[in-house]
Formats: sequence, C-alpha cells, structure tokens
Amino acid sequence: MRTVSTGIWRVSAISFAGILSATTGTGPIWSQRSTDLDLNVVAITPDRPIGEHANSERDVLLVVVEGEGTITINGVAHGFAAGEFIVVPKGARRSMAATSARFAWLTCHFQRPPLLPGKGPVYRA
Repeated sequence: MRTVSTGIWRVSAISFAGILSATTGTGPIWSQRSTDLDLNVVAITPDRPIGEHANSERDVLLVVVEGEGTITINGVAHGFAAGEFIVVPKGARRSMAATSARFAWLTCHFQRPPLLPGKGPVYRA
C-alpha cells in the first residue's frame, strides 16, 4: 500500500496482487468504504458460483482482477477475463460463475449496507 496525494486529500493506493495473494478464500475477500462509495473484491471458484440476484438500488461497476468467468445479466451470459469491466444497471438480474481456478472482481457502487467477508483471511492494507 502507498499513499497518494490527489491535491485535495491523501488516499491509499491498494494492490490487487496483495489482496489476491493474501487469501484463497471466496466471497467478499476485501472491503473498503469512502464517504460515498463501497468497494469490494469478491472471489469465487468453479464449485462456489454466485446465484442470480439483483441490486435494485444501485448501478454496479465490476472490474475483473483475476481469472476468467461468466457473468449472466438478465439471462444473457457474458465471458470476462482479468482486465475487463462492465457496468451492471440497477435492477438487472445477475449471476457469476468461474471458468478458471479462481475468478475475482472489484465491485464499486454508491454506499449501501456492507458485504461481510467470506471464508479465509481478509487482506488488510
């Protein structure tokens, strides 16, 4: 982790490599809140997909940070790999499945009740 000055305030730069290497867990493995945003890194394995659900309150940015998987949005499957991203509109039904050993992504959205960390140790910067 390193601290960066934005000219307005100081923020900490977080390493995806540090988060991902700190745990082999699944579910939310890292979470952070700012004044307005919720950030989570979520990981799944082929045997632990995330079933269909909807966020009726917020659009959600998903940035894939590890592996490959399928994100199904309103019944249409989309393949994604590390380095790719998508914005899921609020109200859209989505599910996720890993097609590699582990599939992990960063979620970013305006604040709502927090996710709870899943199995395994949680990375703390």
